[in-house]
Amino acid sequence: AYEIGVRLVGSEMCIRDSVNRPALFAASAAVRDVSWLKKEVNHIRKWNKILFKKFKEMNIATNESKINFLLLNFDRVNISSRKVFQKLGDAGILVRAMNVYGIKNSLRITIGKSKENKKLISTLGKISYSQRSNSQFKPRIGFDVKIANGFGAFIFFELLNKELSTP
Repeated sequence: AYEIGVRLVGSEMCIRDSVNRPALFAASAAVRDVSWLKKEVNHIRKWNKILFKKFKEMNIATNESKINFLLLNFDRVNISSRKVFQKLGDAGILVRAMNVYGIKNSLRITIGKSKENKKLISTLGKISYSQRSNSQFKPRIGFDVKIANGFGAFIFFELLNKELSTP
């Protein structure tokens, strides 16, 4: 296995992931397919804006991402990320718990297909609404964190910050 990661730059946090040789070859081939890459970059840009806006409307703290995932913090809405993790899992939505990285009460979500993203928004909206109606809502101050994780994120981070040109 190969270890791929992004260095700590300013306030951005780096988390390393191990990637096997077939994954490296697949990633290398994907990067060479410029038309697919442009389509994916546009999809990620579009959904980053939509998800950021929707989470903000739900009062869930998140980051304005430039890559294919966002960090959600549930302190403002007084919901346990463990509870959200479980309910999303029950709905067939897989996310990453961030407590193991020292980021409390937070989950990392990856931008998926449009249908998956719509399901995520709907499910989180129901969880958030249910929690607020079952308890007294006390907003808290949230935070803004940017994370770059793994090879795929590194590729998208680099591509989103450069103009793509077809040879």
